[in-house]
Amino acid sequence: MSLLMIIWMYVGMSWSGIKCLVDMTMVLNLHHRNSILTCSIIHVCVMKLFGGGDPQKKKNVQKFKEIKKLIKKRDYDEALNVGIKYLHNVPENPDVLFIVGSIYYMKNKHKSAVPYFEKALQIGRYDTEVLLLKGRCHKRLGETKKANNCWQDILEVDPKNDEARRELNL
Repeated sequence: MSLLMIIWMYVGMSWSGIKCLVDMTMVLNLHHRNSILTCSIIHVCVMKLFGGGDPQKKKNVQKFKEIKKLIKKRDYDEALNVGIKYLHNVPENPDVLFIVGSIYYMKNKHKSAVPYFEKALQIGRYDTEVLLLKGRCHKRLGETKKANNCWQDILEVDPKNDEARRELNL
């Protein structure tokens, strides 16, 4: 069955059903050569079809662009404020969750960053960028076991990831 057919079969499902499909596909494809590409394609298609659960898409697209502009200007405090407000309307936007978590990370507020990374990972469990920053936060908070779990998750998807291998002494 083609990827497109699978996605179209689930068009009527709730967001949690779609997320489950993506997670399930990721797990099933982990051992295949093109698993990362397959999972990425499914994630992008689902996000395009369903807008990440975004009920006011046009207004929120403008807010998202505003966040990106603020980051380019290095106005991280304002980007953080706009991002948090955005997430009140669209709590499951993985890009904004990642951005807010990343800003907290850059400000050395690791404890504040972790919940945003966790929420982003509920949507896309094998996002290595999110896992890397979450792992770094746990490491800096002295939470070695949680950090190691992040490095292990990264290696499931990207067995050659240098940082994860280094952190696990492999």
